[in-house]
Amino acid sequence: MTMTTGAINAQAIDWIILLRDPGFDGWEAFEAWLAADPAHADVYQAMAVADADAMATLGSAPLPVRPAIAPPVRRRIPARRWLGGAMAAAVA
Repeated sequence: MTMTTGAINAQAIDWIILLRDPGFDGWEAFEAWLAADPAHADVYQAMAVADADAMATLGSAPLPVRPAIAPPVRRRIPARRWLGGAMAAAVA
């Protein structure tokens, strides 16, 4: 059964992710997948190199600087407004 390039790419990416797990114990299945089709090894190798390059690039990139978020400014209501409101209430 011939697989599409997209399916082989997806499987190679899945294997790269699985192999990152320190507790990975599916080596026989991985070796069987590689042996099933010569294209598997080629695609896996290309994906592994791209993954290593991406990880190296991410590792060397500076961390983004987050701007400090200022707390909301609480507006004070001037005393004159309170006084005007109090006087209007007293008259009413």
